[in-house]
Amino acid sequence: MLNDYNQIGKEHHRSHSKPDKQFSMLPTILKLAQPLKDKTIIDVGCGDGFFTGYFSKSAKMVYGIDNSLGQIQEAKKIKKPNLKFIFGDMLTIDYPKADLINVPYVLGYLRTENELITLFAKFHNCLYTNGKVLGLIDSPQQTVHNNQKFGSIKRIKSCCLKEGVKINIELYDKNEKMVTLHAYYHTKEMIEKALNKAGFSKVEWPKPIISKEGIKKYGQQFWNEYLNNCDVAYFTAVK
Repeated sequence: MLNDYNQIGKEHHRSHSKPDKQFSMLPTILKLAQPLKDKTIIDVGCGDGFFTGYFSKSAKMVYGIDNSLGQIQEAKKIKKPNLKFIFGDMLTIDYPKADLINVPYVLGYLRTENELITLFAKFHNCLYTNGKVLGLIDSPQQTVHNNQKFGSIKRIKSCCLKEGVKINIELYDKNEKMVTLHAYYHTKEMIEKALNKAGFSKVEWPKPIISKEGIKKYGQQFWNEYLNNCDVAYFTAVK
């Protein structure tokens, strides 16, 4: 297990207020997930329900899936009739039918191409025709990608960026480090290749957006710096 969220769940919960997560990741994910009305959504690696809770405001039904029992227990504190949380492993669980699957960061827990293909094939099988998978991956541009002022420093445990190397991800609240996470780095080429092999088409890599609230709070120049040095990437693919 790369990250034991039963142990670090409280520290990770603090990351929801990071500038990049609150004012870019959240609005970008919600925009790419539209339209939500009358749709069934699966949020894989839902944690304590950060994205899941927002989806439930508009979607018909939302399933949150996570392999941390502690995180699932926290997520269940969000009481909504159209929201169900499921404890299980993303590679082996039986997925309900859905219109959209959201996979924020969890692909970094898979090490090999075969694991990626296996997961994407399970997604493909449970999605309705024209259903969509929406993902967010770590995508540092150098071996030490310092975005501390926005919420993270990512360190590649290798001399260069290459498929499958380990990343240490330090999450920050201004100058205070909240928690260190671990993941495997995947190139965009590998993600797209695995999606195609699993049967997906129309793979796209949309650019992140910044919410009006974020611009008002920090200013446009602050966010221009972030967008010009972004350390994450978003993708969508259609069944």
